[in-house]
Amino acid sequence: MIKIKEWSKKFFPGYHLSPRDELHIMDLAKRGSVYINSFSSGIQVESTSFIGTVSFDNFQLVIYPKINNNKKLLKLISYTLELEDILTYEKYLESNLNEGLVTDLLVACLIKEIEALIQKGLLKRYREREENVSFIRGKVQFSRMAGQYAKASMALPCRYEDLTINILENRILLATLNQVLPLISSAPLKHKTQFVKDMLSKEVSHCLLSKEMFDELNRNKDRLAGYYEKAFELCYLIYNGLMFEYEGSTKSLHPSFLIDMNQLFERFIAKALQEVAPKEVDIYYQKSIGSYYYNSSNKKASTMYPDYQVYKENTELFIADAKYKLYDEIRVSQSDLYQLTVYSMVGNFSKAVIYYPSDKDNRKKEKDKNDTLRLTLPDGKAIYITLMGLPLEELIESISHDGSTIISEYKENLIEYFFK
Repeated sequence: MIKIKEWSKKFFPGYHLSPRDELHIMDLAKRGSVYINSFSSGIQVESTSFIGTVSFDNFQLVIYPKINNNKKLLKLISYTLELEDILTYEKYLESNLNEGLVTDLLVACLIKEIEALIQKGLLKRYREREENVSFIRGKVQFSRMAGQYAKASMALPCRYEDLTINILENRILLATLNQVLPLISSAPLKHKTQFVKDMLSKEVSHCLLSKEMFDELNRNKDRLAGYYEKAFELCYLIYNGLMFEYEGSTKSLHPSFLIDMNQLFERFIAKALQEVAPKEVDIYYQKSIGSYYYNSSNKKASTMYPDYQVYKENTELFIADAKYKLYDEIRVSQSDLYQLTVYSMVGNFSKAVIYYPSDKDNRKKEKDKNDTLRLTLPDGKAIYITLMGLPLEELIESISHDGSTIISEYKENLIEYFFK
């Protein structure tokens, strides 16, 4: 196993890629997940905002987050994705897992949830079956019986309903464990996952995890499966992080699990903004601002969706984007500035903000030293773009112990960060 932190570059001597691995790294690069170059002496890995586990033929790559603490990482996921109850596993996770391995973290939560379901009793449903039996069960199929009589068969062809746990809900649990098992780094957790998988396999059919399974689950959702809700949320979160080269087939090159911290950071900011905003302030998350901007070919550009639009009493206050980049260490990218400038022009905002994760308390900066850029447009109007570093770990500390809300005494601090 080799490890690297997000947004970093490292050379690993002595590691080499197989022909299958070469195809895999092309797919990873196409997705922008991680970039790997092969040399005669080893491989060079450049990570981005994605964290998780990537498997190769002869080794496993683990990309861990800057938040190298399971408790804080779990809090962030719990609050952002509204999975508050998974924080009940906090003590179990602290004693069983290495820090910062998001794959193991989520699988451990899922295993604990499945164990709770097994203890309570797995969901059963009636399913119609047709088979030949030695006694009458359900309805005898006389049309089939005539054919069997000619063959002197003593079995009775019957159609009946059987109460079984081999249903979609339990197949999703088993399929998720099957897919994620090779990606687990912790030996005790891997053993436990295999044990739970074997238990389910005794009565539940194996199948490949797919979007169609979750679509069918949503179409047929009822109250009977209500106590499965948290397990399904975890399964879907894991499914979204899984990478399939050929989804729904047996041709996947390598199992991989990656979560984009940029998306998680963006959604975290959206939820926190909406929670702490003063009553007179309205926050709109990824709401269209139209497509009135024309590109160089004089064609109308596609509809634009900035991360956040902030209004105070129906007046434009500022527009903002979340960028999970190390802007304390590197210059802000021109493409990010250009994007926010266009958003501001189309939305008629004079102020714009880029939120990014930071290790510093940027509230302490003097006003004349703030990272604010003034851009003058051809019509003479000015747009002010402020780079606002948010101390992510401190913000995570402001989340309540159950992961459901921001603790009240922290809200003033967050207002100062977001609306300064």
